[in-house]
Amino acid sequence: MVQNMIPAPTLSYFVAILVTIILPISVHGLEQSPVPSTVSGQAPGDAQIKTFQVENCRTCHQNPGMRPAYVGSDGIVHDLYIDQKRFEMSTHYIMAGKYYCVDCHETGYDVFPHKEQKPLGCFNNCHEKLKEKFLGIKASFQQSVHYDAKQVEFACNTCHPVHYARKSRRMTLEEKKGMCTKCHEDRHNLTGISLLEQHQWHPKAQLHLKSTACIACHTQPDQWEDSFTFKHRVLPKKEASRLCDDCHSPDGKLADYLIDIGENPLQLSNAQLADNFYVSGATRIFWLDSLGLVLLLAITIGVFAHGLIRVGATVLRKKQ
Repeated sequence: MVQNMIPAPTLSYFVAILVTIILPISVHGLEQSPVPSTVSGQAPGDAQIKTFQVENCRTCHQNPGMRPAYVGSDGIVHDLYIDQKRFEMSTHYIMAGKYYCVDCHETGYDVFPHKEQKPLGCFNNCHEKLKEKFLGIKASFQQSVHYDAKQVEFACNTCHPVHYARKSRRMTLEEKKGMCTKCHEDRHNLTGISLLEQHQWHPKAQLHLKSTACIACHTQPDQWEDSFTFKHRVLPKKEASRLCDDCHSPDGKLADYLIDIGENPLQLSNAQLADNFYVSGATRIFWLDSLGLVLLLAITIGVFAHGLIRVGATVLRKKQ
């Protein structure tokens, strides 16, 4: 869980005090001297808040000793610390060429404390071509248990942090599970019971929690949905998969979740899938099962009849 979680206003004053004493702050690409000024437009007699010109975002947002974070009005923990290595593995960095803070945060961040900004929209000059795809995801999400959640106001970046967003095929299993466990293991676990205890009804609970993404059981493919949308329709727990055959059968949904199993799922072959995820009895042939039962019954009757004959023979010999 993110440490040092404090309300947003308190956070601003706290960071301002640290910055005043320790370091000047800056945003990349802005060549302005860190000369303190005051906020304009204040009523006479109001306490003046010192502001500072920003030259390097990393002074705060990549300072491991600060780890600034706050719980927003949406109920989400907003971690303002940016892990550079993870950021450089994100789709926005690799494919979109968003290398610097000001590539997205263009205006309004040249002074600290920052002025309140409107959230960056996904379709503002970036994802307009993908709007139809996102509308399909939205239609599925609107039938999810998360859509009407009271504790959290969901948006894309609730589960897909913009600084670390990656295609599902490039994500590790831990990253996929983390999208769920960051809430359900801690802040929004209303039961107070661990995930393992909640899944004890499953004969292989620990194995599945360790080796499978949560959505593999808590979502379900549907004919009206595309393969990239149905995983946003998280089901109520009563509708989650509970039978082995839901996945481990010829007609199961295992193939729909290949990208959610293992650290490098693209290397899984059909042979590996059968070896690693086959469950005895999953590929049953009815007539062969019936024949086996008939043979077993015949052998049982034969052994029993043989025993009766031996007992009868022994009794007859004693009488003679």
